[in-house]
Amino acid sequence: MCGRIVISRYGADLSQMRNYANQIMKNLASFRANYNIAPGNYIPGVYKSSAKTNNNNVNNSTLNLESMKWGIDTGRQDTLLFNSRSDTINIYPFYKKYKRCIIIIEGYYEWKKINKGGNKIYRQPYYISLKEKDENNLIYLAGLYSEEIDEDGFEFKSASIITCNANKFIEDIHERMPLIFKNFSEAEKYLNGWNLTYFVKETKNMELTFYEVGDLVNNYKNTGKDNILPLEQVKYNKKGNLLINNFFKKSNSEISLTSNKKNNFLENKKREMKINKVDEINKRANSSNKNNIKNNKNNDDISEVSTMTGITNINDSSNKKNKLIFGKGLIKPKNIKDGKDKKNDKLNKSKNQQINFMKNFLNISA
Repeated sequence: MCGRIVISRYGADLSQMRNYANQIMKNLASFRANYNIAPGNYIPGVYKSSAKTNNNNVNNSTLNLESMKWGIDTGRQDTLLFNSRSDTINIYPFYKKYKRCIIIIEGYYEWKKINKGGNKIYRQPYYISLKEKDENNLIYLAGLYSEEIDEDGFEFKSASIITCNANKFIEDIHERMPLIFKNFSEAEKYLNGWNLTYFVKETKNMELTFYEVGDLVNNYKNTGKDNILPLEQVKYNKKGNLLINNFFKKSNSEISLTSNKKNNFLENKKREMKINKVDEINKRANSSNKNNIKNNKNNDDISEVSTMTGITNINDSSNKKNKLIFGKGLIKPKNIKDGKDKKNDKLNKSKNQQINFMKNFLNISA
């Protein structure tokens, strides 16, 4: 089985890689580079079209590169024939209406079932590719295509990938594999009608490379290059999401430059924090000095008032009438006497007068 494939080139790039007789990629807008192509999407396919020569002879040598929808509509509801078994193509009659084509890929994914005890089965994804590719780093698969028309009257081609029994290199991962050609010349033999059994035998000794990848490929919406990262190069956070990868590592010079920038940034940050701290300490010291000067001035004013009034504690409750008022300047308290003090002064004055009168009288008598 082949359920996900990889092709990282755009249609225009593929059309320039080989000298096709018809160097036009039809439906170019419908094909885009994708590292996780699932059935229902478009894939690049090559087929031969018939054309009449000047002598009205049919010539089938014209190669066409076209974007095809992966999965042939079989007429059943919600069913796409995206894989076709090589051992049943010659058995079922409905295959006779399909024509041969070549599917271009760079690699494909397969899932290995791993029993984790009990009824728990984990499917580990692998990325599989051909060890010896052509000069364009491409793989050519055997396929079938059908000409269809959608509801809007648009003509398009849909394709199915032919599969066979897995060879000794990947049979431990999955029991099926796509029918792969050694090179494009072998693929052209298939288009020219060579027996399918010949290519199935050739696949048995075809060496494939593979490695484990992360779970990103399980979701067809993940179409980026991270899908083909080896599992040991992928790190996950606790939630299982892709956190970081170091598959495409930076050079030592880039790493050193990044490290120096980071160290310089930290040093500048520390220096800035120290300067801010010193400024804050200075501000506090200046504020403290101002308060001390103001307090000293107030103390001097209070001592001056104390010497004039004889009041030693201006905050004493007995001196409520002699409060100091501080504003723009110091207002000295006034000597205020109540009614009792005035009466006592009169009595004392009267007594003093009497005493002085008696002293003078006694002095005269003597």
